[in-house]
Amino acid sequence: MHPRLVISNFQLFSMMLLFLFGSATIVSIGQEARQSAWIAVLVGMLIYLPFFALVTLLYKKHPEATFPTILKIAFGKHLGRIICMLYVLYFIYIGARVLRDFCELLLLTSMNHTPLVIVGAIMMAVIAYACFLEVEPIARASVLLLFVFISFIVLGFLLLFFSDVMNPDRMQPILGEGIDSIFKAVFPLILTFPFGEMVVFLMFNQFVKGERSLRKMGTRAVVIGGVMLSMLSLISLTTLGQHLVGSSTIPLIVTVQQVNIGDIIQRMDMLAISVLIIGGFAKVTIFAYAAIVGVKEIYQTNSHKLLIFLIAISILTTTVFMSDNSIKHLDIGLKVVPVWIHIPMQFVIPIVTLLILQLKSRKKNRST
Repeated sequence: MHPRLVISNFQLFSMMLLFLFGSATIVSIGQEARQSAWIAVLVGMLIYLPFFALVTLLYKKHPEATFPTILKIAFGKHLGRIICMLYVLYFIYIGARVLRDFCELLLLTSMNHTPLVIVGAIMMAVIAYACFLEVEPIARASVLLLFVFISFIVLGFLLLFFSDVMNPDRMQPILGEGIDSIFKAVFPLILTFPFGEMVVFLMFNQFVKGERSLRKMGTRAVVIGGVMLSMLSLISLTTLGQHLVGSSTIPLIVTVQQVNIGDIIQRMDMLAISVLIIGGFAKVTIFAYAAIVGVKEIYQTNSHKLLIFLIAISILTTTVFMSDNSIKHLDIGLKVVPVWIHIPMQFVIPIVTLLILQLKSRKKNRST
């Protein structure tokens, strides 16, 4: 571990924003609200904002501490280590799910005759190399990748606009399914995916300038990411209509396929695939590096190369064997994982930890 490593606020913001886009650009989130899916994304963003600010209070009394250290302070040495290991396993598993998303994307679009394990191994090798370079190069690369990501998004929007395929009437009826459909879309899916997954950045407090940077940059990333994800949902809806969005495996790719300017500029599938791969690479890298940081803290080791190898193999193995097919993979990811894995790790444990720290702090103040 290099405790003196520091990344700038903008680099942290870039990492967070790319992370939020990640696999959320593959799955059309909020489809329970149908034409109001874009509103559901905004509602989920607004509900998550105060929770993120609350979670960063974990570092208020211990601004220089790492997240595993906070867990040990709250739960004791042994139980704190167990909970930290649960987070390491959580990061490995969710990182593997994201990697599987992008393997399925490549198999569906451009590498359909390639074995899943080969596609996953190639992507994981690049991610492992990024982790080997440590957090500073990852943060610097995130700034560049974010610029490319947003440039591609803007270019795609302009191409769709000049192709004259966007029809605002396809937004109707707004709230046609009622307000209940908004909250069904938000709880638990949108709240836990992608916003709740920001809990991974609790592992990065040691690399930034205190908890205020974490809170400030996280808030900005959640707001901007939420607005942009809502806009992407709106663009797909006005281009394809609700029926096609709901039935498409990857709506963003189908949306970009509608580009046709003078029968010359068309079939811009690779633009969408590039956007998706950038987000996926950033998200899996952050999960993998957070897992490495967690294991280092638990075992107090500096065996960086060995840990990278073990974490990379763990993520790849989980990716390959987690489900038999893409349909089962998506079904588990959208119905089982949010309730039984995301909510405990993203909400229950951080809130309980914060409450215990507050009680211990009050008890200490009374005794003094």
